[in-house]
Amino acid sequence: MHVIVGLLLVSFSLSGCLSNFGEGNTSQTPPTCPNGEPCVCIDVDGSCDDGDDDWGFYEEGFLRYYCSNDDRSYAQDMGGIYCPDAGTSRDNFEDIEFTPPVPPTCPNGEPCVCIDVDGTCADGDDDWGWYEGGEERYYCSNDGRYYAEAMGGIYCPDAAPISPCETHEVFTMSNNTTEYAAVDFSCMDLSSLDFSNANMTGANLSFALLSDTNLTGAVLDYADFTGATFSNTVLANVSIKDTLCPSGDEMLWDDDFNGVCV
Repeated sequence: MHVIVGLLLVSFSLSGCLSNFGEGNTSQTPPTCPNGEPCVCIDVDGSCDDGDDDWGFYEEGFLRYYCSNDDRSYAQDMGGIYCPDAGTSRDNFEDIEFTPPVPPTCPNGEPCVCIDVDGTCADGDDDWGWYEGGEERYYCSNDGRYYAEAMGGIYCPDAAPISPCETHEVFTMSNNTTEYAAVDFSCMDLSSLDFSNANMTGANLSFALLSDTNLTGAVLDYADFTGATFSNTVLANVSIKDTLCPSGDEMLWDDDFNGVCV
């Protein structure tokens, strides 16, 4: 999985994520969590005795991140508060809305359990699995098709990519330029632009806006459109190889060599 900084919340299913998570060692007096109980140690290093400690609590069957004494900015990035602020006017934890993630259905017919190494299946780079004969089985990830397949699973069929874009900057094309190989267009607004016959091999177009964008004859081999918005996007006679659609599925040709996302 890919680590993403700036989580809005950290939570994971009790039944599947890191069997020892939430049971870290500590000889310190834990802070009191919003449920009125002593917090549990959820530090990834398994210790809440070394001064960079993360604490959490259980809510609705999920372990929620509450606070850290590592650094105020870090704690806020993790979706919690700085531990010394607990119980003070700066403790606005109750303003953080909690929505438990909805797991996909695994091959055993049951909801998958979270098996993500970072302990959360609520940040958009989530790994899911199930247990068979007491052994953990990897099923899917919504972190990207290539990653999921490398892990021996599939891209989660119902994965809804979470956009990292705060804004979409309008892209300005250079005069007479058709060379855009490996260019990072992520989160850019490419609407109404003409990329006909352009070389866009390996371009990153994830979460880009492509309304009325003309890609006729473009070379889109290995281009990634995951999370992009297509609207009247022209994909006539394009070259595609391992090209990813907005859904994360591989782009296909129709009978006229037009790119098709199904």
